[in-house]
Amino acid sequence: MVVLSIILEWFLPVSTWIFFVSVILQFFFKDNILFVKYIPRFATLIKLFVGALIINATLFTVGQYYLWDTQSFTEGFLNAPLTGVQVPLFHMIPWIFGSKLGYFIFYSFSHFWFEPILAGIVASAIYGGMRILKKHKERFFDDDEIRIGTLIALLVGWPNVIVFIIIAWCMVILYSLVNIVLIKQQYTAFGIPFFIAGIFTLLWGNKLLILLNLGVLKV
Repeated sequence: MVVLSIILEWFLPVSTWIFFVSVILQFFFKDNILFVKYIPRFATLIKLFVGALIINATLFTVGQYYLWDTQSFTEGFLNAPLTGVQVPLFHMIPWIFGSKLGYFIFYSFSHFWFEPILAGIVASAIYGGMRILKKHKERFFDDDEIRIGTLIALLVGWPNVIVFIIIAWCMVILYSLVNIVLIKQQYTAFGIPFFIAGIFTLLWGNKLLILLNLGVLKV
């Protein structure tokens, strides 16, 4: 149980930073043969991190079941169906919430699965939005920038992804002004603003949520 607790505490934070560093290295050294050989491409990193999120949620679910099953005063939670009064969606899927594991499934989903799913939905919306903009105007984003924005949105998670979006667009505006005024460059690359926004969000996302009065978004 001690080993599982350590894994649950560190698996996602460590994985998040490993993926974040990997995407930075891939962006800045994509023409380097060594990095091309050993660091997956952006699309592969997205798939791998989605896998990491699924593994993390699964580990927490298994750990929760084991914890309740080994304690006499909580094992009753593993044989506790829910009712339609407790769960609004009960009448749509009674075979889940009405089963003996109904409460455990509801608890696990709301605590371990809901936030990653929300982050995935927002990241997918970001991906779709950038694809639409690219289709409207080809120079708006390149394919790597779209994948970088999508991956970092997944890395920061829900609700910090909202903070990431706000900071990213502020950085894009600032970076554009610097390019226009100092470098005399008309077009702006989005990769670096995305990285800056990602670092700020990973390090201070929770504090920024409170500062922006977005704490209510926490599940």
